[in-house]
Amino acid sequence: RNDPVLVDAILTRLQLDGDSPVTLANGDLALREALSERLELTQLHPNVVKAWAEQSGSDALADLSADGARLRGYAGSRHFIDLIAGHPGRLEPSALAGLLQPLRPRLYSIASSQAEIPDEVHLTVSLLRYTADGRERLGGASGFLARRLREDESIRVAVTENPGFRLPPDDDTPLILIGAGTGIAPFRAFLQERAARGARGRHWLIFGNRHYRRDFLYQLDWQAHRRAGRLERVSVAFSRDQNDKRYVQHRLREEGRDLHTWLQEGAHLYVCGATAMGRAVHETLRDVIAHERGIDHASADDALDTLRQDGRYQRDLY
Repeated sequence: RNDPVLVDAILTRLQLDGDSPVTLANGDLALREALSERLELTQLHPNVVKAWAEQSGSDALADLSADGARLRGYAGSRHFIDLIAGHPGRLEPSALAGLLQPLRPRLYSIASSQAEIPDEVHLTVSLLRYTADGRERLGGASGFLARRLREDESIRVAVTENPGFRLPPDDDTPLILIGAGTGIAPFRAFLQERAARGARGRHWLIFGNRHYRRDFLYQLDWQAHRRAGRLERVSVAFSRDQNDKRYVQHRLREEGRDLHTWLQEGAHLYVCGATAMGRAVHETLRDVIAHERGIDHASADDALDTLRQDGRYQRDLY
């Protein structure tokens, strides 16, 4: 649900009554309820900016809307409140409801296994927080979960299956788990699941984040798996702990020979995290395979495609 403070700010800025009735796809409701639970306020879509340019009559917005790159950059760093504060205008409640995009669900990887924790679902949530136009901005879902949700309060959830990102059926299969930031979440679940099943397959975790002291997510879990002999290897890259930024792809290059050996021995490869990280990791994997096998990049790409088709190279990127 959207921040009630943000909802009030929008109503005040547009001089609208929150009790005014509006109609959405599933029926009639009050404008305040629509803004709180049904309409997107924290992810500004370029089409909303274009529509507001016409509604407000702003020449500056009209010029901005004509430049696709500038428009995307503007929308990507602002909330709806920033748009209407910077370019004042008026509209009726029904027009506002029609202008805004539907509130979209946010997808989080489950960070726990029901085999170990049957009555809980764990998530790994990083609070999105930044400053725009001199105001602090919080992510819609992460701000809700981290700042506004009360203990024992109910929330609406839906489980979405991801058939392209799951454990192999053979518990003896070795796994290489590459994650950055909150992309570590499914690997915590994987290790819990395999521990509960008594799996004998080897595991190699390659994890990256900003700082060792505050960003080594689930460090105690990994240490426990190491002591139990389930996690054979851990490679880490903390990008801001030294002058030169180091990411997971740098560790992959440094340990390329061992990485290739694991793949030759049948390991399944998993990558989870931001799309940019996924691209960098893919390019590094291609380079490692090309170097270790003495083949060109096109042939290395074919080798990765074969791994993907065989279900041995799975990615969950966002």
